[in-house]
Amino acid sequence: VMFYDKKRAINEQFRVPENVLFLLTILGGSGGIFAAMEILRHKSSKSSFKLKVSIIVLVQIVILYLITK
Repeated sequence: VMFYDKKRAINEQFRVPENVLFLLTILGGSGGIFAAMEILRHKSSKSSFKLKVSIIVLVQIVILYLITK
């Protein structure tokens, strides 16, 4: 999805809403979102986006810790 959004951004077309990207992150796409930010350099300079994704990942880590504890 990040690749698709990056391509649309380059072509100045309708973009994927950030809330969709956050939902996909919550549903297990944490690794993919970080990889896309690093490899594609997409949304990597947007600090509010990075902060929200980081919070989602931290919450996921805490939940996994509590489940496995």
